[in-house]
Amino acid sequence: MKMPQFMPPPVFSESELLDVLTGMDDTDRAMENESGETTGEERSPLGPSVNVVLDGDVFASEKEFAEFMDSLAPEDEACVAATSDDTMSETTSSSSPPPEGEEAAPKGKRKAVSASTPCKPTRKRRKHELDHLRAVAAELEKKLKKLSEPPSTDQPGANHFWKRVSNQLLSQRQKSVGENARLRELVREQVKAVKSLQRTLAKTPDLSLYRDLFRNISSSYNAGISAMPQQAGAPNPSVAGDRKINMEMRTDGDCGPRMCLQVVESRRIPFNLMNVGEHAWKFLSGANGHDDFKMAFQNQGNEMFGQCTLNSSSGPVELLGNVAVRRYIEADKLTFMWECDGHCPVELDSLACIRQTGWCVFEPAEDDPENETIFRTCCRMTPTFADASASFADSSKSIGTTTDLVIQSYEKTVVYIFDAVLDSLVQVKT
Repeated sequence: MKMPQFMPPPVFSESELLDVLTGMDDTDRAMENESGETTGEERSPLGPSVNVVLDGDVFASEKEFAEFMDSLAPEDEACVAATSDDTMSETTSSSSPPPEGEEAAPKGKRKAVSASTPCKPTRKRRKHELDHLRAVAAELEKKLKKLSEPPSTDQPGANHFWKRVSNQLLSQRQKSVGENARLRELVREQVKAVKSLQRTLAKTPDLSLYRDLFRNISSSYNAGISAMPQQAGAPNPSVAGDRKINMEMRTDGDCGPRMCLQVVESRRIPFNLMNVGEHAWKFLSGANGHDDFKMAFQNQGNEMFGQCTLNSSSGPVELLGNVAVRRYIEADKLTFMWECDGHCPVELDSLACIRQTGWCVFEPAEDDPENETIFRTCCRMTPTFADASASFADSSKSIGTTTDLVIQSYEKTVVYIFDAVLDSLVQVKT
């Protein structure tokens, strides 16, 4: 529905309003002067300002404008009418002769009397009219502004309802923000836990490899580990330690010649069997090795498994392998057995797989079983090429490199562990 358009009220300046009032006075004079010869068609009796108003189509005719002015100042018109009546009566009395016995008043007195009679609307009346017009214009402007405003669709209590809804939404949003922060922190912690578990799983090798190694250890122990050092020709034990190194080339069916290196050593330790066994197992459980030998084992009762890395000082040779260690405790003997399945580069274009088997036997000395222990060890290493067509017999350099690696492996692993255990025993004793 199209809203009605209201025309704003006319705005006049004070000079224009004064011209209007002056025109009204001129109209009164024209009505009093019967000798006026001009008509309404020739000149508007209301003055030039009224003509301007009429030309602007504010009022349709002079009659409407006169009615508008009559409604604004009715009291003033009554005063004007009364003044006109007084003037007419005065004119009549002045034209009639004075009664007998009375002399006519001097001409000067008549002028004074006529001057003292009420005159036509004065400036004060005009000021009142201007004030009244301003008040009417202000009131009309307020009404127009009110009518021009679009109709309000708000119902009573609507603002209160929407304010309550907005407060509820704000409260829910704040709760959601807090809950999201809590859940985000939980997710972050879960991600950290998952990453830590992934790193642990990555470090943990395939347990099936260690099951095979422990199975080989069990087979060797059941075959009679006590006879192995004697078969290998182990030297007699001494405090300084006697070491013997053997190298053999064996032919294994269609695989061709295979090299086997073995190191055997015997020592006499000035400590009883129980102390040596406890310190040795404790050292293996917590040690990390040294610069050229790194090991990381997991202890499970009488078994250990993990990985080791051995760097050769004679060249860019590195031994990487999975290690399994088992401890056998008997009444008068303590045995450590291990097996390592690793590989190392022998040539720039070849790779050797190395199987290492070793054991250490601790027995009380016959002459002083309470204070001394006999230590016997044997380490056997059998390298093979990953390529079945390759052979050690074809390269003397491969044989030399492998021999150095075996000797360094024994020095940096077995001898290092043995010396570290002795040092810990000495520190405890002192």
